[in-house]
Amino acid sequence: MKCVTFAAWLAVIGCRSEDKPKPPPPPPTDGLELISAGAPPRQPLRYRLAPDTRASIELAVDVDLTTVDGAISLPTIALALDVITATVDPDGTGIVRSVVTGATARERPGTESVMKLMNRQVALVVGLVQSARLSPTGQLSESKLEAAGRDLAKPMQEQVSTLAQALEGVVMPLPLDPVGVGAAWNYRRTLQLNQLTVIATTQVQVTAIEGDRVSYTSTTQLAGADQILVQGEASVQVTGVKGHGTAQGTADLAKVIVIGEHRAELGFTMAAGDQQRPTTMTMTTRTTPATGSPAVTLEPGSASQGSDAQGAHKAP
Repeated sequence: MKCVTFAAWLAVIGCRSEDKPKPPPPPPTDGLELISAGAPPRQPLRYRLAPDTRASIELAVDVDLTTVDGAISLPTIALALDVITATVDPDGTGIVRSVVTGATARERPGTESVMKLMNRQVALVVGLVQSARLSPTGQLSESKLEAAGRDLAKPMQEQVSTLAQALEGVVMPLPLDPVGVGAAWNYRRTLQLNQLTVIATTQVQVTAIEGDRVSYTSTTQLAGADQILVQGEASVQVTGVKGHGTAQGTADLAKVIVIGEHRAELGFTMAAGDQQRPTTMTMTTRTTPATGSPAVTLEPGSASQGSDAQGAHKAP
């Protein structure tokens, strides 16, 4: 009887060992996941880079803040950019440079008192060059920012770093598989907004394809872990980082630009000691052809090219 009991006990232990919980899945990583290939005919979407290709665009950003003290609007920051394909390797990978050729602050209601200060600050970014290697599927590597020999103060360096990510946002990551109209994919990207780390998960849906021009709509979910921001000797805890965004636009895969508009809202709470400061930031980014440049837009949901229509832009 004891032998039978001992054998049964061993069997139970064996079953329990097999029933041990599986280890948790690895945390998600940045990258692209295809959800739907869309309708036939399908084709690979690829950047088709050619040396010395140049496109001029304007990137305009509106920022609105809401805190316990009330609502604050900042002037529109408008940057004139030249996007240049410098060199192209045999595999189609190329060096792409975004050059800030002009910058200005434009008045919005309630921003009159800060216009001079904002214009002095934005003038510092003129001449900055953001360069990176771009693969045919829209993967960026070796990204760097050249400050044209200027020694920028640390607060300005943080702003320039955020600007660099905005310039990278004009590139659309593309799936490996052939796709058609109606195709959808998710793209996860880690953003550094000044010191704030935010995860952006964007779902892109293709609404039209005509040659190198791909029209799309997208929705983005924003989230971030609780974190501490340090400015000098002061530190602030940030919690409840969460937001969302929408976009609609057209990407030109030959000129490496996106024309359109993107709107994002991000909420969080800043805490210093016993003070809690809920904050909501809304950012609207518009990308348009520069004055005198040919329009490169495509009406979303249409297979015909629009002349002056504005679609929407990127992802976060």
